Amino acid sequence: TSMLVPFSWPCPAQICIGRLYWSAQVRWLLHFPVAQPCAVRTHSALPSLTRRLSRRVYRKASTLEVLQQLLPPKLAAGLPPRATRPLIVGKIGVICIDAASELRNSRYLPLLGQVLLEKNPQLKTVALESALGPDHSAGGGRDPYSLREWQIIAGAPSLRTTVIEHGRQFAVDLRSCFWNGKRGTERYRLATEIVEYCQVALQARVGSPRASTSVLVCDLTAGVGALAVHIATLAATSSVSVVVAANDWNPAASVLAMHNRARNHLTEQQMQVGSLPVADFVRMLASQPERWCDSGAVLILDAPRPEGISNLLHSVRPLLQAHTEI
Repeated sequence: TSMLVPFSWPCPAQICIGRLYWSAQVRWLLHFPVAQPCAVRTHSALPSLTRRLSRRVYRKASTLEVLQQLLPPKLAAGLPPRATRPLIVGKIGVICIDAASELRNSRYLPLLGQVLLEKNPQLKTVALESALGPDHSAGGGRDPYSLREWQIIAGAPSLRTTVIEHGRQFAVDLRSCFWNGKRGTERYRLATEIVEYCQVALQARVGSPRASTSVLVCDLTAGVGALAVHIATLAATSSVSVVVAANDWNPAASVLAMHNRARNHLTEQQMQVGSLPVADFVRMLASQPERWCDSGAVLILDAPRPEGISNLLHSVRPLLQAHTEI
């Protein structure tokens, strides 16, 4: 028995040469009701016959091509690049849509998340990144932990994942800790330069009567401890005696830093974790000069906001003026 199809199907050659028949036929193949887009996955929502016939077309199409067929023309024309190419953080896809965009508050936002999940099988969650969080600090500033607001638009409801950078594993929770997924290469480069500096500093003090056996490296805003772990592991593999002190005001970040220390097989002697305000940590450091005066110390100043660097410098300036070996 022959099966009737309501229109002529393009052969694979026609699809490869310019995809001449995309406009009408693929839109019909990929269309499904979006009144409840969270309840179904895009491809499984198609009728069985259409699903079999459209599987090849859907698999070959890019994310942008699929969304241009599924979304209304007005929304499809204004798709930002970060909406179709998410930033991968472990198994979380992070997208960014301008607050003024109609797509951000439309019913098609869950549909966008479902398409991204199907086009990126390694992802378990798609989250929409918002601006830095509102004012939660007692001093009238903004959120003291530099957290962002998140909206999960598809997939699992958790924002905790594991990130692998240069062979090291880091547990990250985007909801409770600050994490910059674009700086993995920069973190590793900085860790390499710091270890090389520590090696030179120790060699320069060989034979000195006050020579120290290790260099103290302090990350004042360590977050989940990614940079500190890189420094400690590179120092261990290079046989450079370095003690890393990872400090962060956010208690949740410090808990994850201790977890990441154990996950990467580091000891407390190699990497110490604290949870103090920067000013308190600097005062504690100044009260224990015997730990670092002989071989010097390295202070790492980093902040997610531009004005944070000036605040950090204000906190450590008295220590820098009193001890030139830093």
